[in-house]
Amino acid sequence: MGDPPSPGVPMFASFIKRRWFWLFFGAVLVVIGLCLLVSPNVTCDGELMSRSDVCPVDLRSHGRREFSHYQTYEEATRIKYGVATTLAIGGAVLAAAAGWMILADRQANQPRPRGPRRRSGRGRPGRPRSRRRE
Repeated sequence: MGDPPSPGVPMFASFIKRRWFWLFFGAVLVVIGLCLLVSPNVTCDGELMSRSDVCPVDLRSHGRREFSHYQTYEEATRIKYGVATTLAIGGAVLAAAAGWMILADRQANQPRPRGPRRRSGRGRPGRPRSRRRE
């Protein structure tokens, strides 16, 4: 199924090479993206926003929180749908690429059918060869 990890390679690095991981990870991203797209809820600091709400946005840098700007419900919704769409499309592309690589590997590793064996002589079998006349 897979090669055993090399002694100098960390286990996570050898796990990343497995194409089934990428197929599963892409499917998970698609599900998360679709759940975000379907959910009508928009939150601000963990609380549900209504259409008239404005949310203060803080920037966190070096362990401190500083006020940046206010975000409206429409801006928060646009950001949420942008992230959800990116996750869903990116996950679908990742899963499709991993699935294509899995199918290509399976096809490459299948035994190829052998054609009919050729005989060393020419002509039809069972008939003697005629001599060439000079």
